[in-house]
Amino acid sequence: MLISQEFNRLYHALLHDLLNSQLPIRVMAYDADAGHFIPLQDENSLPFYIIPERDFETLDELKQLFKHLDLNYPRTSKGDPISTKEIDNTALLSHINFIAILARNSCIHLEIIEKEIEEEAIRLGLI
Repeated sequence: MLISQEFNRLYHALLHDLLNSQLPIRVMAYDADAGHFIPLQDENSLPFYIIPERDFETLDELKQLFKHLDLNYPRTSKGDPISTKEIDNTALLSHINFIAILARNSCIHLEIIEKEIEEEAIRLGLI
């Protein structure tokens, strides 16, 4: 099943916002048993961050980095992340959620998310 154009648009807009923010992204892992994210730490017990220009420079590099960090992202039998062109909408939405949570926990405001929330608030007559 191919992913929808709307979800693909949201996914790429989210990645562009993160790339353009040039802010460090705090890396966290999802603990399925506890049901929440746990911050990863380096050898000095300091939070681990993905740093623009040190860890990635392009949208494709950022995309691949997130696919490797998202332990729930679909993989081949060899453990390599599958192309987003080959996953379904549910898997893509889960991956989008993973990225949005990392951004939120890094205090990065994503323009696309804020725009979607504002549009929904207007539709509901809240603003």
